Amino acid sequence: MKKKLAMTDSFIEILLDEVGDIIYYQDSNLLYRYFNEAYLELISKREDEVKDHDIFNVLPKDDAEFYHKDDLAVLKSGLRRSYETTVEMPTGVKRIIQIIKRPHIVKSGEVIGIIGIIGIIGIIKDITDIRENQRFNAMIDQVKLMLIV
Repeated sequence: MKKKLAMTDSFIEILLDEVGDIIYYQDSNLLYRYFNEAYLELISKREDEVKDHDIFNVLPKDDAEFYHKDDLAVLKSGLRRSYETTVEMPTGVKRIIQIIKRPHIVKSGEVIGIIGIIGIIGIIKDITDIRENQRFNAMIDQVKLMLIV
């Protein structure tokens, strides 16, 4: 059984690091259990500063309070949430990200975390380029309209 669990953990770690998005998993107590290297880069933390800790040990207080309330809402409702926000990277560059949180629900219907209800799975996507392209295309459309008139 221990060997099987170790193989599962190893598989999950490899999968999380290779997905390409920023991913984390919190259990039903909202403690970080899994996360990928991209998540550590985003928050500028080491693995030992995140693993088995809650968000108040990971993020600045104001941010932690906001995300904690949001995480509790995902756990309580059992519903997926998705929203966009802007974050400042450690380099000082601002990026637009999409945060997707999904409860981890077991077959019995019990929420056990976030990804879900054994926890919460969070996926953070950098969508800055997409939004910039949308704004550029909107400007081009406006210029075209002005030329037609």
